[in-house]
Amino acid sequence: MKIKSLNFKVELEGNGIVNYDSNDQKNLWNGESKKGNKNKFTSFNNNNMYAKKTYYRSDDGELLYKIKISSDALRKAMFGDDAIAQNPSIKHNKPVLCAFIGSPLGLIKGYCLPDKTESISRKSPFTITSAEQTNNAESYMEFHSRSGQKNVGDDSDKSDTTIFNKETIGKITYSAEGTIDFQGLEFISCDTIFDRYGFNSDDYSILKPVLSNYLPNFDSDLGYYQLITSSIKVSEYGIKFTNEQIVFLIKEALKRILNFRILRSGSYVKMSKLTVELVINPINSKENIFIEINSIDDIENLSFEVVEHYVLTDTSESIEKHNEIERKLIETLN
Repeated sequence: MKIKSLNFKVELEGNGIVNYDSNDQKNLWNGESKKGNKNKFTSFNNNNMYAKKTYYRSDDGELLYKIKISSDALRKAMFGDDAIAQNPSIKHNKPVLCAFIGSPLGLIKGYCLPDKTESISRKSPFTITSAEQTNNAESYMEFHSRSGQKNVGDDSDKSDTTIFNKETIGKITYSAEGTIDFQGLEFISCDTIFDRYGFNSDDYSILKPVLSNYLPNFDSDLGYYQLITSSIKVSEYGIKFTNEQIVFLIKEALKRILNFRILRSGSYVKMSKLTVELVINPINSKENIFIEINSIDDIENLSFEVVEHYVLTDTSESIEKHNEIERKLIETLN
């Protein structure tokens, strides 16, 4: 059974707000108040903390909303155990850089490390939408005050007190969807021809042991590969992963989804249900396989093969074609 892609749906549950928006959100609600639609979010002060939301219009023009957790916040939390943050300075230390590129974090989440001399990037094969509220819990603005330290030398009885309004909510559930792109997962380019330069080929002697450490039975060398379905018959220099290694990375991504959680000082959200769709027919979903994932064992027990997207090409012919493209590019620029 060969799978063309993998879709997933996640259901989350929590309490309170875990993802706040800019205070500029007040301008949206203040604009509504000018139309006569004054509500609990209307404010002309800058002391408000608003939850991130998606917006809708009712049939009579009223502005409606649902609480959401942004896609960026979800991705950050799902890969939070891999790294606290992505530090651009790793670009200047080749062993550390290769350790990052060859890790599940780099291979699944992707990266963009710009530099004046050499920029590298990898588009993430992992996609997830924002998580949108699914229950009917209603948020509200709650009054808060915070006392700070008095100024040195201040003999008055005044303290440094801050008063603000913070949007909050009780028990809340969310839903989000996503997909894992097998084609993007299968290949890492170290070629500039298609503007997706993922690493410097001169560093492959450092990167290869890292990949061997993470991926099962990895022992691949660099080569010229061509996308099977491409109408442009030009090969790309890089690394192609085997079916076993791709399936391993897919399972690593699912484990991070299953272990998802966001913890704040007064709120939280966690995974409650994960369903995967193994796509055999992208048009007719009745032919696809739907599996509910409840544990790491369920992920480990998944058994499937993926459709191959890249094929190895003749090295000498590929180099000759690359040189020809470069010559014509130079002629055009001159």
